[in-house]
Order: sequence, then structure tokens, then C-alpha cells
Amino acid sequence: MKKIIGIFIVGCILSAGTALAEEARLEASLEMNSVSLGNPVYLYLTFYGSRDIRAPEVDQVDGLTIKYVGPSTKISVVNGRVSQSVRHSYLVISKKPGRYELGPFFTHFEGKTYKGGPVTLTVSGAPSQPAPTASASPPSIRQSPPSAPDAEESSYISDNIFMRIEVPKRTAYINELIPVTIKVYVRGVGLKDIEYPVYAHEGFAAEEFEEPEKRSEVYRGQRYDVLVFQQDISGIKEGKFKLGPAKLNCKVITRRQRSRRSSFFGASIFDDDFFSMGPGYKVYPVELSAKPVEIRVLPFPVPGKPPGFKGAVGDFSLDVNIEPRKVKAGDPVSVRMAVSGLGNMATVTEPRIAVGDDFKTYEPQVTQKEYKKIYEQIVIPKSHKVTAVPEVTFSYFDPGTQSYRTLKKGPFSIDVEKRPESEKAVTMVTLPGEDRLLYPEEDLGRDIVFIKESLGGTAGSLRPVYTKPAFWGFHLFAVVLFAGLYVSHANKRRIRTDKTYAKFLKAPKKARKGISRAAAHISKDEVELFYDVIFRTFQDYLSGKLDLPRGGVDYAAVREKLAPSGCPEDLLNEISRIFEECEMARYAPSSVDSSRAEETLNRVKKAIGQLERLRI
Repeated sequence: MKKIIGIFIVGCILSAGTALAEEARLEASLEMNSVSLGNPVYLYLTFYGSRDIRAPEVDQVDGLTIKYVGPSTKISVVNGRVSQSVRHSYLVISKKPGRYELGPFFTHFEGKTYKGGPVTLTVSGAPSQPAPTASASPPSIRQSPPSAPDAEESSYISDNIFMRIEVPKRTAYINELIPVTIKVYVRGVGLKDIEYPVYAHEGFAAEEFEEPEKRSEVYRGQRYDVLVFQQDISGIKEGKFKLGPAKLNCKVITRRQRSRRSSFFGASIFDDDFFSMGPGYKVYPVELSAKPVEIRVLPFPVPGKPPGFKGAVGDFSLDVNIEPRKVKAGDPVSVRMAVSGLGNMATVTEPRIAVGDDFKTYEPQVTQKEYKKIYEQIVIPKSHKVTAVPEVTFSYFDPGTQSYRTLKKGPFSIDVEKRPESEKAVTMVTLPGEDRLLYPEEDLGRDIVFIKESLGGTAGSLRPVYTKPAFWGFHLFAVVLFAGLYVSHANKRRIRTDKTYAKFLKAPKKARKGISRAAAHISKDEVELFYDVIFRTFQDYLSGKLDLPRGGVDYAAVREKLAPSGCPEDLLNEISRIFEECEMARYAPSSVDSSRAEETLNRVKKAIGQLERLRI
């Protein structure tokens, strides 16, 4: 009876919070409304009323470069009023001075369209110079970086679960890659539904998180299981900035301890069956946090900066290949330039070739691998007097030596022959200063049909073409082909624009790949890894098929989605059993063996097959 009363009270509180939920709206704002040329500024699009809103589309504006940075969410309850919001951040980089209007902006929520008003950004013509302060003197080029990694520790939720941020240095240059490591330490308990960490990184551009890594570490004399998240960031403007605080949401699994207190308010509500995952265990959500760290971003040194430097930072090498080496005047020569090494590959631009007026050039084609960028540029010698492709240079800043370096290759000798007289051409006169256009000389008389002086013999009237079956067959084929292409294009466009539909289509394919990986672990007798993979595969499949956030896939959410579609009760029960078995096996692996794992694999296959036949 006490539990029923407690659940009723909690439900009333939640209902009251929902009733007083904040009105939905979209607001747009700029970090600063006036900046100097080249100084980045953040654009914030904040939606109030929900945290599950995709990033609104922001159109590019001539004179600006706009890049999406990421979201941050917030929820609070004050005097029974629930306030939740999501803020999407965009980095705006100016390329020329002027007054720019961004927006209006639009987003969709629960079938309605919400509009955020436009914002105005004024960009002045002169780049800003950092003001000197008494505490921050100009950095010395010979300054050495810290020799040991630096870390900040979070406030403990308990001695068994905490999170830390680690960075290898507290001082870096603009565009220099800084590896950020976020570690979650766990001892004596289990975790589930672990989300990726979120942390503030104003003043930095961030790459995608790598796949998290599991390891074991000894910290302060205790051994912990550690989940490691790694991400590279780079400073985009000079100054002092903070990384963090970092937040991570997950659920903790502990063994149940029954309370003997008689008062409902004296007992923990997490002991109730409503919040538990099964007999002997209880599950409750937590939010881990880690304290912020401060990083100082330095500008590029002015002394020694080469004229061809465009912001590349790292340690690189240059390789150049020219082919063919023997051509005729007007024939193309391919210059293949490969920049490889360790550093921020996003800042690497094409090497310079001082071709002058002896060559006609085109924009290079760019391909990128993990640690290599390849530029293929076509140059065309205009005259047989050309003897070489000029020198190729590439300049970058090496943060290890804190100095600029310029790589040089060439010049490359080529043999350019004069076009023989047999290859006659007609010269087309163009505007002064433009290149001459050469066209092969035509052989007059072959492509000119002269007017006949007499009609000659005539034939009988021909059958009209529209009376022939081939005429109608061709047009029918054209209509069917056009309809097929239209449907295919509409489907591809919907996949690109409708993320929910795309996840729905990709769910079965991703599930087949996950099942194959899980089966491979069974063959190697890796039961613990099998259950980890098969659980994530089933969770990802249901997330895509039912349009659920990955962290919100549990039995209650799945049942709520499937029940209206007429899903059989035995299939719902089977999904519940799969969830329970996977959870128990992942956190108590000694209780299962390979034969039971293979049975679980077959049950997951069967459940996915039945779900594919349902009209959801």
C-alpha cells in the first residue's frame, strides 16, 4: 500500500511538472554582433520546450563560412515548472568585411513549424590584434610544452564511479591538434545506456569522438574498469578558453538491498520494483561530471612567417610526381602533390606552383586519406619553349619545434615539342589578354550539303510514324523510365532529408552486420563480447525501426511503440526476455555459456524477422 501511495505521489509531481512545461519557441542569438575581419563568432539557435530537436538548417552567406559545432541540452524544475531546452551552436568565420543578416531560422516540433528571427553581424575591415596585459606576455618561440599530461578530476558521485578530463598540454597554437581524453572510472558496479560525453568547447573546433575503448587501470591504489572517450580539438582563435565541464548520462546497476524502514519517505524509491531491472538488481540514472580545464591558444609567431603560409599546423612531408615528361605544346601535364604526416589535416591547403604565363592551369582535384592529402593539378604548356614545371613549395608551422618550415620540390624538367605542320589549326581571335582558342581546320565540302537543282524521282507516300507500334512503345518506355527515375530520386532525397526514414531503412542492414559480428564471437568462445555486441545490435535496430533515441531504448518504450501496430503479445514478451537475458549476461557473464549464447542469437534473429513483417 505504501508503495502504491509513493508511486501516486511521484506521478502527481511529474504530471504537475508537465502541466507547467515551458512554451515552445525558437530563439537566435550571436556571441557578439560586431567583430573584426577573420575573428570567429558563435551563432546560437536555442529551442525551448524540448531537448529532442535536430539542428536547424543554416544557409551559407556570401562572405561568411558557417560550420555546425554541436548541441548542448539543459533541463530544470523550479517551483514545479519544467524548463528544458537544446542549444545548437554554429561557428561563423568572416572572409570579407560588411554587414550580414543571418536568418530567419526554422525548425519543426510535434507537427508545428517554429521560427527564429534574423540576427545581424557587422564585420569591420581590420583584423583584431590582441591587447597586451600585465599577466600575459607575448609567448617565446623557444617555450617548451609541458612534459606530462594534465588532468582535472570530477566531483565524485561515489568512490566507485567518477569521471576525469585529460589533456596533454595547457598551451597550444591556433589550428594545433589537442587530444582530449575523457575517462569514466567504475569499480564494483555495472553501467548501462552510456551516452557520449558532452562538454563546452568555445573557441575550439572539435572532430568526431572515436569508438570508446575499455581498459583496466590502477588509480590511487585501486584497480578500476575504465571507459575511455577520445577526441581531437583545435583552437580557432587566440585567448584563454575552458574545456568543460563535461557531462555524461548513464544508468548504474547494483545489487538490490531491501530496506526495512516502515516510512515511505525514509526508504529509497529505487528499491521499488517499478524502477528495477530484475530480481536481485536495481537500476537508476546518474549524471557524471568532470571539472573544466583551461587552455591558452597562442597566435602564430610573426618572425619567420613565410609568404606562402596558409595555416597548416603539424609535421608534414611533401612528395611530387610529374607525368608525362614528354608532351606537345597544348597537351596536359599532371602534377600529383601529396602532403602527408601528423597534424591537423583540415588546415592543409594545396602546395604552390609558380607557373607564370608559360602554363595554363586548372583547379586541382583533392582526395584525402587518414594522414595524407593528394592534390592532382593539370598544367598545360603554351609553347614548345617551356623546359620545366616550376618548383613546388608547401609551408607549415611545426608546434614541436615552434618554427615555420617550407618544403620544396623541383623544378621538374619536361620535353615540350612543337606541334607539327600536319596538325593544322584555325586560330580564333578573342579579347585582348585572353588565351587563343585553337580548333582543328575543317575539310570544306565534306560536311556541307549543296542545294539540288532538280527534284529527281519521288517515292510513294510513307506510312505515318505515329501509326507504328514502335512509336508508341518508345514513348511508353520513356514514360515508365521517367516515372522510375522520379521515384528513385524522391526516395534518395527523402533519405538525405528525413533522418528518421533513413534510420528506418538502414536498421535491417546494420542488424545483419551486427549479428554476423556476434556469431564470430560465439565461434571464438567469447561469450561476454557476444552479449555486448548482440545487445547493442538489437538496441540499434529497435532505435532505427521505431524512431527512438539509442539511450532511450528499453522494454517500456518499445512496447509503447509496438502495441498500437497490432504486435502479438508473445513477440513483446520475447523482446522483454531478450533484454533481460542480455542485461544479466553482460553483467554476470559467468552464468552463461556458448550453447546459451547461440540460443540467444537465434532468438534475436527470429524476433527481428517477425518485426520486419509487421507494418509499423
